[in-house]
Amino acid sequence: MAIMDGFHRVQVLDARTGEVLAEEPAGAHREDPYPRSLEFSPDGETIAVAMTTSSRRPVGLLDARTLSEAGPRLGGLPRGIWQATDIAYSRDGRFIVAGLREHVHGEDTPEVSSTWAAVWRLDRPSELDLLKLSSTKRPYVALSPDGGRLYALPDGVVHDLRTGERAAFLPRPLDWNSYIDLSPNGRWLAFAAGPDQGHRGGRHPVTARGAPPRGAFIRPLSAVQRRRQSPADRV
Repeated sequence: MAIMDGFHRVQVLDARTGEVLAEEPAGAHREDPYPRSLEFSPDGETIAVAMTTSSRRPVGLLDARTLSEAGPRLGGLPRGIWQATDIAYSRDGRFIVAGLREHVHGEDTPEVSSTWAAVWRLDRPSELDLLKLSSTKRPYVALSPDGGRLYALPDGVVHDLRTGERAAFLPRPLDWNSYIDLSPNGRWLAFAAGPDQGHRGGRHPVTARGAPPRGAFIRPLSAVQRRRQSPADRV
């Protein structure tokens, strides 16, 4: 089991005893009020972690046992102040995606200027697909099992990374932040839709033990609708 505390320290714990087996800072060792994200690779060997804001790299890969740096360094992002808000692997472990906020220097603290999703193929870590998202709210992301489709909230849009096509899987963006996840076979999306979203069709309420009483499963699109993008929509 792995957690990240308010000072951006990653800890690996024994799930039975709670004993701390390893501990390392993810970036600068300081208090960080921003949301923290970490994700195990499908084989359990690596942990992808969101580094502290203004780190040289927004996402780092650590050995799941020792928390030493492991795997390739994820590159390709333009220079800037980046903050990773969410991280996910594809089911086959070949791709990793991060929801990103780009910051600019404000009067007192960095301010959010835009949001993005970055997808890396781990055998080509210096190359990436970088997609600009429409909302400045905190982005959350998921990948199809083969890494070919990207789902993003709060936009509610699926992006086909092979063709550049995209389509909405919700009639309108969510009003607040919500995590998103896919079932292992890629047939269902899960997210918190909330009581006032009014989403209909292909949606089934979920009540699970220990889960929030309101939520939704929705079938992801097997192929996005064909729609051309203007050059301004492309990175």
